[in-house]
Amino acid sequence: MVRRIAREIRNNLVAGLLVFVPIAFTAWLIIVMGNWVDRPVRSLFSTPLPDQTGTAAAIARVLHSVFGSGVAFLDQPGLGLLLLILVIFILGMFARTVLGKWAVKVGERIVRYVPVVRTIYGGVKQLLEAVMVGQQTGERNVVLVEF
Repeated sequence: MVRRIAREIRNNLVAGLLVFVPIAFTAWLIIVMGNWVDRPVRSLFSTPLPDQTGTAAAIARVLHSVFGSGVAFLDQPGLGLLLLILVIFILGMFARTVLGKWAVKVGERIVRYVPVVRTIYGGVKQLLEAVMVGQQTGERNVVLVEF
């Protein structure tokens, strides 16, 4: 009786973890990426302090001098993430053109000659292709390959 209750508790905890961890990790990743992209973009539209230096402060001063204080309304959370999604969308549109396909091919040829970048780029590209192609073709077969 006690073992059955303990097994039920363990099974419920494992099932809960299997639901919670992917959701929590996804939320954490979105928050981290959002903040990583948001901070620099938002700093372009916020009012720079008089003692601030750097490229972002210089761009913010130019934007404020050209557009006045009206540019401050763009200092909103999520703007960086929205701009990142827009840039990725436009990059995808470009990559599907003849010129874009050529540029990607040339870029990949250049990456092949850079040792560390080649390894990282190749691994990430293989992973994304496996995930994307698997979703498109609906592959669900499990195979055993003798090694």
